[in-house]
Amino acid sequence: MPPRPKKHTTNADPAAAGLTGRQHEILALLQAGKGNKAIATELGIGLGTVKQHVVALFRKLNVTSRAAAISHGYDVDWHPYPSTASLLSAPAEDSLVELRPACVLSIAATGGPDGWRMLNRHVTAVVADHDWTTVALPGSGIDIIFGLHRVGEADSLHALAAARDIAAAMDAAGMAVQAGLAAGFLVASMHVHGGWTGESVAGRTIARARGLRDAAAPGTLLSDVAYRRLAAFAGRVDDPADDDGAVPLTGAPPWRPAAAARPRPMVGRAAEMETLRRAMAAAAGAAIGMRALVEAEAGMGKTTLGAALAQQALPGHVGWATARCGGGGIAATLAAIGRRKGRPLANPGPREALAGVRRGLEKGPLALFIDDVHDAGDGDAAILAEAAALADSAPVLLVAAGRRLRHPALAGLTWQPRLRLGRLSPADMAALIDARGGAAMDPDDRAAIADLAQGVPLFAVELLRSAATLPHRADMARLPPLSLIALVLSRLDGRGLDRTLLRQAARCDAISEGMLRVRTYREPSTFEQELAKVMEAGVLSRDGDGIIRFAHPLVREVLRCVMLADRPGSDAWKAAALAI
Repeated sequence: MPPRPKKHTTNADPAAAGLTGRQHEILALLQAGKGNKAIATELGIGLGTVKQHVVALFRKLNVTSRAAAISHGYDVDWHPYPSTASLLSAPAEDSLVELRPACVLSIAATGGPDGWRMLNRHVTAVVADHDWTTVALPGSGIDIIFGLHRVGEADSLHALAAARDIAAAMDAAGMAVQAGLAAGFLVASMHVHGGWTGESVAGRTIARARGLRDAAAPGTLLSDVAYRRLAAFAGRVDDPADDDGAVPLTGAPPWRPAAAARPRPMVGRAAEMETLRRAMAAAAGAAIGMRALVEAEAGMGKTTLGAALAQQALPGHVGWATARCGGGGIAATLAAIGRRKGRPLANPGPREALAGVRRGLEKGPLALFIDDVHDAGDGDAAILAEAAALADSAPVLLVAAGRRLRHPALAGLTWQPRLRLGRLSPADMAALIDARGGAAMDPDDRAAIADLAQGVPLFAVELLRSAATLPHRADMARLPPLSLIALVLSRLDGRGLDRTLLRQAARCDAISEGMLRVRTYREPSTFEQELAKVMEAGVLSRDGDGIIRFAHPLVREVLRCVMLADRPGSDAWKAAALAI
């Protein structure tokens, strides 16, 4: 079967497309998510006239869909839109067009039509149990989009793992693949309670991934800087790999998103560190075990605390191992303890993991730091439960860290000590910002980061790192980076929250419950149910006067960006928001 001829899809730059003033206005309103009726009302022209302008606009931009037209102006990798965003941030009550942080894996195979068909089968097998979106291009390649239906914090790592799984399957059949990985924002239409509608999706991230794929050698994956930075963030390491993003897809170990993880300064957790240090030292000295649990929401410093324990808190004679739940990491890490160098075990399970723990105990007390226990599946939970039981009779110093214990096998255990990490104080946040390179920044910029981070260490660190990429520091407070947008949406996408309600709440710092109900166009009973869900999720809070606010300012700024919610600046509008 001959390759299908490619369509001409070169998009024109709006600035060079010869748009009229009216067409520029309509493009801005399309980018704000407005439908044809709303555009007609706002501009005071007829609906038929709007349709004629839209057709002419599509022709000049060389696009065939509303989503493709909307994507103009979002040609950025890390921030959702440039500093001229005021043009694009108009209200969008009649639409649910959003910016979606996404990773795009574009992959092609050698072997002609037979290779493409085999690639299609293997891609289908890999994505079968996930909500990833695939776009098949017969005779060319296949795109897999991560984060369109639902954003995941580890989408970037899953994309790389999927590429390697597909490559391994194709390699076993004697065929090679080449791939490209890119990260950025896509424009898509979303259902009210989440999930992609299946309508057009657009964004230059897709074209960038395909370009990287075409430039990659067989058996190789090329990635862009935005993807490597996102993967570094997902892996909680300081810097992305300092290379051209080329990695082999088979044979070599998976690419890691950091050349070397530097020790991070531990700020504001002295009391928690001392509690764990004393408990671990006492247990190790008495040759008995312990099982401690550190609970905290995302970004509170659980992983950094574990690293600090390994570096500072343990006596020299105590062994140490650290692993993260999900993807078989616990079994592989623990099974390797005490093994001689050589080929690692293939598909280790609970039995092999516990054998590794026992080998480690032959040399003395063994400390285990297990991160992300909220993601523990049956296999990880079985290993942790066995290790916890072993701690009753042997010097296993088990420290588990996560957001909330979900698996029954872990939730039913007794943990002592059991700590909860809260937000850092303003003084500790200032110290953290200074320790992570913010001491040389302008005081106003440092204050803006502290105000937006609101006591969450990871937010402050990532805002500091991202600030260096902004052309204007004034944009910092309203342009959260791709990494933090993905983190926030990974917590919200699966909760089925009313996106219309969230969009209207994001339009201002505070709004009365009555005004919010009016602006969401919901029946009172429906509104109360939807508001209750949002508040139960911890996204919004309501004070005694019925005033609604976001529980964290960064969540508000993320939703303002991705939901294209405007930010009214007039005193009259602010007064009206609180009036009802």
